[in-house]
Amino acid sequence: SGLSATVPEALRSSIAVSAASTTPPVVSVVAGADSVCGWVEAQTCLGNASATVNLTLPAPVSLSITKQHSHHLLVPLNNVALELPHRFASANLKATVLFEDGSKRDMQVDARMSFDVSDGCGTFGVSGLWMRLTIDSTCRTSSISVSARLTLGGTTVAGSRDVSVEWVTALEVELYYQDEAYSYTSMELRYRYDCAPMVEPTFHTLKVKTLATLNTGATAYIGSRLVYSVIGGSLSGSGITRRLSVSSRGTVEIMVEASPNPDSISDSVTLEALAEPDAYTFEWVLGLNSSTVQTRY
Repeated sequence: SGLSATVPEALRSSIAVSAASTTPPVVSVVAGADSVCGWVEAQTCLGNASATVNLTLPAPVSLSITKQHSHHLLVPLNNVALELPHRFASANLKATVLFEDGSKRDMQVDARMSFDVSDGCGTFGVSGLWMRLTIDSTCRTSSISVSARLTLGGTTVAGSRDVSVEWVTALEVELYYQDEAYSYTSMELRYRYDCAPMVEPTFHTLKVKTLATLNTGATAYIGSRLVYSVIGGSLSGSGITRRLSVSSRGTVEIMVEASPNPDSISDSVTLEALAEPDAYTFEWVLGLNSSTVQTRY
């Protein structure tokens, strides 16, 4: 004979009863259940019966928030700081609830859990089993507070944690000799020394790098999210190191700016290209002390 059960509206958010024709019916607790007490009515060909269901859940006592990758540093969306290692515009969060019976449960994607971030610095969205925080592109607060709140029945628990935010505050154009081993600090650019008298003189070829500085003082050379422009010369190459070529005398200016650039961050270096040979000072250093040198005739 068939057997079915009816769950009243007041219980449907907390319990479920297996489908008809199951003997006996199985009552299970659904995700997001609250403590509740009520009646379930069973129907058979012999008549109806009812059973009391008293569901008592332990009350929540505390809530803690953790990041999936603790070593990842957060930066605003689309900021140039994303070019630095371990910088990301979003973080996956876990909200763990401790109950009075000592049990713990990760409830970050539970519909009864709400999240907030200070200063309007970000947005939240479910990402698989995680709650993802994305830092807004306009956020310029170095320390923000991420909070979560859960209400179960008549009990509410909340938790928060501070999160650091980094962004680029300055760019600096740096010049290097062609081998990149030494900085080029002169404000003048001259012809390279060439022993062959019949060779037409050419200007030094320099390497160009851009150093980014964050609000925390951290620095790194970056090769993307930049826009270069040159007056009196040309840049070639890609990535962190670019190649500056100059073919005629005059003023040479190398400019760089962030892309995108909401904070109007830029830098430039100016050189004067002179149509005259460079001067060199040669020094021979043996690295020997006088006691090791002998003279023979």
